[in-house]
Amino acid sequence: MTPHQETTGERSAERPRHGPAGPGRATAEGLWTAPDAQGAPPTGVAGQQPEQTLGVLCSDTANPPAGADYPALADLTRARSGDARPSWVWQTQRCAEWPAGGRPDRYTGPWNRYTSAPILVVANTGDPAWPYEGSRAMADTLARGRLLTVDGYGHTVLGNPSACAADSEVRYLVSGELPARGTVCEPDRRPFAVQ
Repeated sequence: MTPHQETTGERSAERPRHGPAGPGRATAEGLWTAPDAQGAPPTGVAGQQPEQTLGVLCSDTANPPAGADYPALADLTRARSGDARPSWVWQTQRCAEWPAGGRPDRYTGPWNRYTSAPILVVANTGDPAWPYEGSRAMADTLARGRLLTVDGYGHTVLGNPSACAADSEVRYLVSGELPARGTVCEPDRRPFAVQ
């Protein structure tokens, strides 16, 4: 993808020059080159451009440098975390030559310091991208962390709504009120629910 295409979101018939090999590659290439369907709902956040996502992704994270062995990194990631994880390696490849690199003012720890306000961590029990155990460990590491559990599936509660979690988030953001320790919310709907 050219810088112009990154900025405008235009697609190209050009095949990705890098990416995971294997059975998923044909699917990924098909998605890369597929034209947007007529009447298809927009993806992502309305009005959000790729450079906005890359600005956050590339500036707020440490990423492998240009020339890194991305196939080897993807294999290592797959061995450690399963088949869904290598996609994150390829996603960060675009950051290898990001002009600003990781921001020097980004906070890199320590994470157990007392903060002026408590920190609410919200996590699905069945998140394939960020395992629940990681969210629990993060909340436990933060000096003033509190975990709100949603007994649901998918990556983030935003994509799998829970009125219970949303109410807790609003109370936290408006008044600083945390849910009780051990609070578990249910999603509004379960995927593949049997009626």
